[in-house]
Amino acid sequence: MDDARLERRAAFLDKVGVKSLTRYSDSSGDAFETLHKDGKALGLPVTLVIDKDGCEVAAVEGGAKWDSGRGAGASRDAQGRLGDAQRAEQSG
Repeated sequence: MDDARLERRAAFLDKVGVKSLTRYSDSSGDAFETLHKDGKALGLPVTLVIDKDGCEVAAVEGGAKWDSGRGAGASRDAQGRLGDAQRAEQSG
């Protein structure tokens, strides 16, 4: 959502070898307003993990160190939700 430093984000993701992550930016601020109204973001930054159907599976408010306990937990939680959704889709 914060598009002030998109080149820094792109450079970091390229440096660490991220190949399949779609990168979004919301210069209008509409997405943040919705997150704020829903109580999911009090401020920026906020990171959303979105599944292939466009559904939110995780949100991390504030600057997240993805290799920290909080960031790794959010990543595992998102992976678990994605896996649950894929299993339900396959059985359903």
